[in-house]
Amino acid sequence: MDPWEWNPTMDCWAWRPILTWSLADVVAIHQRHGLKPAPPYLEGAERVGCAPCIMARKSEIAWLAERYPKRMAILADLEADVDRIRDSRNAEAGKPHKGYRLGWFYSKRGPPKGAPTYRPFWKLAEVIEWAQGPQNQVEMFAPDPKDFGCMRWGFCDAGDAGK
Repeated sequence: MDPWEWNPTMDCWAWRPILTWSLADVVAIHQRHGLKPAPPYLEGAERVGCAPCIMARKSEIAWLAERYPKRMAILADLEADVDRIRDSRNAEAGKPHKGYRLGWFYSKRGPPKGAPTYRPFWKLAEVIEWAQGPQNQVEMFAPDPKDFGCMRWGFCDAGDAGK
């Protein structure tokens, strides 16, 4: 991305002032102004803007499902709502069903080995089950638990901010 980009849809310039900042830069400005990170960061989250991020690692999805089951249930309900609305609109327009359900995650890759057919969309519950499955027992690049939360960025005095 560029720091400045014209957005013709909004008829304005988009400015990304912190696009080139490092994690250290972000932590430094928080500390300089006495601000704590968003509580999920203090609980060990890697990213919190879009949770679950459709680009999340298995460990992140498993972590979110364990830590925020109510949020995951709300998102699963939204998936079902989108399916119902799509089905209703397609029926009104006389369009045939495409044979798959919409889901939170979209795979551009082909079917996994051994899968009978390609399904582009994966329901949140299916992705959570996959993330918590046996193939998730070891993740080579998962952060060490001691690097989570306040220890990670030097916010040890954050107290109960992560609760």
